[in-house]
Amino acid sequence: MPADKLLGDLRATDLQGSGSMGTVYRGMYRSAPAALKIMFSEVPMLTPTTAKELTVAMHLRHPNIVSTFTTRSAILTQESLACLGDGGASAGTPTQQVDRHDHALSWAEIFRRGGAAPGHTVTIIVQELCDSGTLADAIATGIFAPRPGWTPALIRRVVLRTAADVCRGMIHMHACGVLHGDLKPANVLLARSGKDRRGFEAKVADFGLSRILLDAAASWVQSSPQGTCRYMPPEAFRGAFHRASDVYAFGMVLFDLAFSRRPYPHLNNVQIMMGVTEGTLQPDWPDAEWPELCALGRRCTAREPRARPSFAELEAELVALEAAVRDADARERSQQQQPSHGGALLHSEQKQQQEEHQSEASALAREGVPAAVARGLKPPHSLPPSSARLPLWQPLTSPMRREGDGNPTIAAGLAIDGGSGDRIRSGTGSAAARAIACGVISAPLSSSIARTTGAAIATTANFTAAAMARSEGTSSQLCPTTTTALHAAAIALLFVDAALVDATPRPREEQTT
Repeated sequence: MPADKLLGDLRATDLQGSGSMGTVYRGMYRSAPAALKIMFSEVPMLTPTTAKELTVAMHLRHPNIVSTFTTRSAILTQESLACLGDGGASAGTPTQQVDRHDHALSWAEIFRRGGAAPGHTVTIIVQELCDSGTLADAIATGIFAPRPGWTPALIRRVVLRTAADVCRGMIHMHACGVLHGDLKPANVLLARSGKDRRGFEAKVADFGLSRILLDAAASWVQSSPQGTCRYMPPEAFRGAFHRASDVYAFGMVLFDLAFSRRPYPHLNNVQIMMGVTEGTLQPDWPDAEWPELCALGRRCTAREPRARPSFAELEAELVALEAAVRDADARERSQQQQPSHGGALLHSEQKQQQEEHQSEASALAREGVPAAVARGLKPPHSLPPSSARLPLWQPLTSPMRREGDGNPTIAAGLAIDGGSGDRIRSGTGSAAARAIACGVISAPLSSSIARTTGAAIATTANFTAAAMARSEGTSSQLCPTTTTALHAAAIALLFVDAALVDATPRPREEQTT
């Protein structure tokens, strides 16, 4: 392939990383951001490993797998190397046409660093840009470790949601008859996402050591024992790779992710290989820290492949664990907010909403994903104050939308009920609705509704402390004017609840099922 066709619509701008399998650059593909993985071979043909990676990458399409846009390969000649620009964004582009302000790297320099020479083969894989680094980077910098501004429940939900992302990508790979063969934190990329308040989404990447099951009924394949020693199961050291082999590797990734440390930190590869194959080495799961997750991890790293769960089972259990963490946290918060009388309840709840919203917003802005890892990752916009009590994100098995979402009366019942995190609860709106239902009347309250047309409606209602007066033995009546304002405010608050539910981003699974 001529150099102008190989590189004509590509531009490399920044080095992202390099390894034994190639070098990755941030760049542009047809004027869109992309990642360019460039591999050089000293033989005039594709190596089996490269050919397999190209085949697998182009046929996998899933939100939790890094997408591949195109792949290109060419045997280099003296003429093609001479055609490379000395500073341009693409070969064949006249030097004067290159914008010197776009920081494009020289293809000549990139090829020189790769050791390119006539007769060598160059392969370029153009993939979606995951600009928030790798899972290994995030773990090393403490993204998933306890820190100020993040409650233990919040950290655990982030861990479980990220692990579930990896499971979904692996479910798709196995359904396509592909074994990853080298699942580890460095091969999981984080892409910027507004899907939930993590600000990122995990995607499985790097298929250079993948294995293809030739028969749909086959459960394993014989292959050379290649991989990353720390994440390899016993059977992989004998050259046998099962679907369950990826599950073992996922269990080791889960250990890294949940406890922010690697298993076997003081052992070298030879010691790990001997211990795993002989059955004398297992991760030291810290049951005292998180017993439920440790139990799941032990099943993943069971010695026998048939004793390990499938990725579909793992995803369901991770979702259930997240729901349990969410519900336990909601109960704990509810117990902490029990007042001595109704007025104190409303005041305490409003204060808690403000403190919670400010704490989470400032934590996300300050350290949600450190710049060193995220490379420019910005957390999603903070939720409006009136929605501060919405769940951190929608539970996958318990979407916020319920039957009768369009009915304000049903919305009111859910808001007043207050129940669990699966109910519609939208901060100020729900608090006011419950206050109205219980007869607890507060100071002036404002609520605004942002509709899709961009119009804003604000309703202000002055309430009188009638219930509190009655509890003190004082007779009080609401005048007709106050009663009308009260009804108008209540109706407006119902629409606030509905608008917030409609405006909340919904998980991808809900949109596709």
